[in-house]
Amino acid sequence: MEKAHYFRDLIPELKRRRLNLGLFFEVRAKLSKQQLRDLHDAGIRTIQPGVESFSTDVLRSMRKGTTAVQNVQLLKWCKELGVTPFWNLIYGFPGENPDDYEATAAVIDAIRHLQPPYSLGRVRLDRFSPYFFDAAVLGIRDIRPDRSYHHIYGLPDDQLANLAYYFEYDYDDGRDPDTYIGKTRAAVQRWHGEAHHDGLISVDHGDTLAVWDFRPRALRTLTILEGARRAAYLYCDQHRSADDVTAHLTEPGDRILAELVQDQIMIHLDGRYLSLAVPRPASETVH
Repeated sequence: MEKAHYFRDLIPELKRRRLNLGLFFEVRAKLSKQQLRDLHDAGIRTIQPGVESFSTDVLRSMRKGTTAVQNVQLLKWCKELGVTPFWNLIYGFPGENPDDYEATAAVIDAIRHLQPPYSLGRVRLDRFSPYFFDAAVLGIRDIRPDRSYHHIYGLPDDQLANLAYYFEYDYDDGRDPDTYIGKTRAAVQRWHGEAHHDGLISVDHGDTLAVWDFRPRALRTLTILEGARRAAYLYCDQHRSADDVTAHLTEPGDRILAELVQDQIMIHLDGRYLSLAVPRPASETVH
């Protein structure tokens, strides 16, 4: 079968036909802004991106092929373009560093103006998954049918093992992820509790960029960016390195980037800089 080229064939055709089908797509988090805009214009307003973590090390262990800053970038673009992402935050991967979850909590506290996860949960072991077939190599032992199967079927363990699709398991190193997930869990709870606020918004007026911060505990409600600060902020709508920004500005950008991060309107993650405010047209009223 010929490889599907969704953004070349299907998405433009959906846009042309204007069918208003209310389609839901599962997507990778590496979408470009134009691809996300194409989905929106084709009538696809709800997606399930494979975000699942704000730690690049954890994402590597999952073989996701994405980074933490790419995940944040996608959530920001979704809010800007009117696409709702339903996604999950997952923990408990064999060999993960517990310290990554303290860093994850800090990332979450910086992006609570974006769409929160549908759920926070420990990684599930399913039949046919890499953790099922390569358990010993990946640091998993004592795989057994989920306890719910005993209540439903009442069969011997060997028969349940052949029947089950979901499994419980232990870690080779004896870890219990719930002992180190506390700060991330609390950060997610804060995120859901504050999902109603107006967020972090930027409005470009040409010579100046107004950044309105309505988040709880914001340093200031309004920050006006001009000149190189405005240029750097707009350029980092997509995540950039400090060298990228300096080349774009034709002057050193390190000090400017550090100030924007200190002002809590930009994030420095994975060695990259990403503006956090969600752009809004100047024609819209900001309250």
